[in-house]
Amino acid sequence: MTSLADRLRERIRSEGPIAFSEYMNAALYDPEDGYYADPSFTTGRSGDFATAPDTGPLMGATLAEPVEAFAEQGSRLVELGPGSGRLVTDVLDQLSEEARQRLEVVLVEPFEARQQALADRVEEDTGHRPRVVGDLEPVEPGRTFLLANEVLDALPVDVLAKTEDGLDAMHVDLDDGDGFVEVWQPAEPPLAEAAAPVAPRLPEGGRYELSRGLEELLRSVAGTLDPGVAAVFDYGGRFDDLWGQGSSGTLRAFREHQHAEVLEDPGEVDLTADVDFSRVMGLADALGLAETAYGGQDRLLVHLGLVEVARQRDRMQEVKQLLVPSRSTGFGERFRALVLDRGGVADTLDLAVDLDDPDVWTRAMEDMGGEEGLAGLGSDLF
Repeated sequence: MTSLADRLRERIRSEGPIAFSEYMNAALYDPEDGYYADPSFTTGRSGDFATAPDTGPLMGATLAEPVEAFAEQGSRLVELGPGSGRLVTDVLDQLSEEARQRLEVVLVEPFEARQQALADRVEEDTGHRPRVVGDLEPVEPGRTFLLANEVLDALPVDVLAKTEDGLDAMHVDLDDGDGFVEVWQPAEPPLAEAAAPVAPRLPEGGRYELSRGLEELLRSVAGTLDPGVAAVFDYGGRFDDLWGQGSSGTLRAFREHQHAEVLEDPGEVDLTADVDFSRVMGLADALGLAETAYGGQDRLLVHLGLVEVARQRDRMQEVKQLLVPSRSTGFGERFRALVLDRGGVADTLDLAVDLDDPDVWTRAMEDMGGEEGLAGLGSDLF
């Protein structure tokens, strides 16, 4: 069988340099050899990277509180990119039996080869068999609570660089030894048009990653919430914070929890870029979705009762991993939470909140005995 790398080389020899977004799409989502197509793909200790649910059940158990309040008859819980199903399993485990019976659970897993095992695993762990679909298209509009944890950062991106002449875009070519190398070409009109809102604000020499698939995904989400809320968790920030002062870019690769070369071994390493939440919120607003909360993931979880849930479950040692800011030791301030609402549902679920309110953090620190109490908790990721 021809490897993905060899197929990409043949394409480049035939067509010339390809846009980086096309390389990234193949590397992650090729149906045969893409990184996420591997039936054995997992996160956590045995994977290439970890997500917040890998630290334990606290994130899902905390999110269960608004899901419980949302779970009227005819409601559904949808998760995009569920991976192994850990997050939805942790949510379901915390729900009352009455709420579980009222909810339809829908998991969006694009790779058919992974769907059966995912449904079986969640059913075995929770007794609740989810419906698994390849995308949101077959999900009819309805009362929906949607979760997306570390989904947006995996959308293929074009990498742009501001020059004195305009915008250049990264392409992938071959060197004399058939290795993959980056080359730069002027951004073609469709890409330049998509980048028009950010291009004037990007300093000369700065790089920016733009996902042209983001708008389509948000459009699908907006079409599903009728009414409903979407809770989005990912690393990133507002444009001005991450890219507005000039940036060398946020694109990176991971293998076995270490940084890897972006253009080595397509299909065998994870590729990711920080999420521009300013763009997410702008596109969402144009689609009729209201932002009701935005800020550190840690602050939203604390607001929803993370510390209380940890105490009830005698899992206080896991709290620090959801609060400290470093990616190497936890999932705190650098990870952002965004709540999008259609129909005023967020107000009824305590998901319309100013996460910049210092009282949110002050109350959490008091509950844990101040910064000294937080420091006394363990810091190992697993």
